[in-house]
Amino acid sequence: KNEIGENIKALRKLNGKTQGELAEVLGGKKSLVSNYENGYSMPDIYTLIKIADYFDVSLDELVEENDTPVGRFFITAYARQKETARKLIFA
Repeated sequence: KNEIGENIKALRKLNGKTQGELAEVLGGKKSLVSNYENGYSMPDIYTLIKIADYFDVSLDELVEENDTPVGRFFITAYARQKETARKLIFA
């Protein structure tokens, strides 16, 4: 199971960012982020730190399984309603 990729995707969507925008921050192409999110490749520790900093979450939160707050809450909240999730998290 691709927990890290799912967390990256959930954080990206909740923050209204495209794969291309995140890839630019990471110094790569859109396909880089797509590969992370779909489990085709795994970001190295330096990239994980960049992603965590960009979304203002801890490294632990970023890599935890989806039964933790960053995974379960973000994915569930996004599935319900993106704007509602933003208000809950960033209010």
